Amino acid sequence: MRASQFIMLLLITAGCLAGLPSWAQRAAVAPLMPLPPVLQSVLPAGLGEAAKTGVAVSPTAPVTPAATATRPVLPEPVYLLDAHIILGPNGLSKLTPQDIAKVDIYKTAASTPAPWRSLAAHGILSITLKPGAKHRLRTKSLTRIQRQLKLTGPVIFQLNGLPIESASLRVATQAIAGFDVLHHDAEIVVNIRLVPYRPTPLPPGSIYIRGVAGR
Repeated sequence: MRASQFIMLLLITAGCLAGLPSWAQRAAVAPLMPLPPVLQSVLPAGLGEAAKTGVAVSPTAPVTPAATATRPVLPEPVYLLDAHIILGPNGLSKLTPQDIAKVDIYKTAASTPAPWRSLAAHGILSITLKPGAKHRLRTKSLTRIQRQLKLTGPVIFQLNGLPIESASLRVATQAIAGFDVLHHDAEIVVNIRLVPYRPTPLPPGSIYIRGVAGR
């Protein structure tokens, strides 16, 4: 399996974890048909509608064009590598499919191992590499992030708003979009924002047909 096919398979799985069908699998939408013109009677000067029919007629409001369908924004599951590295979806390209031993999918908090249970709101996709396989990811520990932000004292960490309960987790450096530091009384909360998925741009002339996996 090529790396691009493997990444696409994982992203499709992530779409299933979100509980909604992927955009490509949705039923085709019928084209929008133009609305027929609204015909209004033109009365002679000085003769109102109420005088002619006995019924007051409000002017017809202009028709607002139907909004163009947009791609829905789905929540991303959490990607874990070897049970301790938090990946962003863009980090999947750093993995070699032949180095992967197994992929575990956790859809609910009840089925998720205790150290990650607080991160399972949108599902967790855990990737385990084969013994001896190495990745090319640079990572940061939560302690290093705290030192980078020059914070002292106890710090509560979150991942995209979800609480991180395991202090042993590390975050891939390229997956970090930024930090939100919040002060609540004596507590300091650091929310780690991940870089959202950015699909690889298609080459000019590429055409995808909705509902068809191939190009």
